[in-house]
Amino acid sequence: MTVQVKRGLWASSDVLLARARIAIQEHCGAGFDGDAVASAMARTTRSTAFTDEEIEYLADTSYGDRSAYSLLALLFHVDTANHVFHIDHVFPRAQVTAAKMDRAGLGDPDRKYISDGINRLSILQLLRGRENEKKIDDVSASMDGVGRLHG
Repeated sequence: MTVQVKRGLWASSDVLLARARIAIQEHCGAGFDGDAVASAMARTTRSTAFTDEEIEYLADTSYGDRSAYSLLALLFHVDTANHVFHIDHVFPRAQVTAAKMDRAGLGDPDRKYISDGINRLSILQLLRGRENEKKIDDVSASMDGVGRLHG
């Protein structure tokens, strides 16, 4: 996952993966040795460690960014190899509309803060595909009911 979220490592990913593969073959016969793999990967011209600036950059990742899925997989520690996950907004984007913010009496600074933050990493999660589809269906069904009540 480091290769997927660390800027600049893609160019050397073949070398990194080859070194990791060799370390696994040589050191992981009796169990996985993460230190041996990390040590082998560290012997490149590019650092696999993250600087404070890189962490700030990653924390500012938005919905739709190519690294958002990988970052969320790291944060939520989910089994992305055996399950399908969707990037989901913890607070639904559909709730952030001008009309709803008007009704809430929000001023321009609050509206900008909410609008700017709705797609940030801090409000995203990985949700199993089926759960997310069910959530979408549930919201659609409740919206249909609202339409009949007010239509």
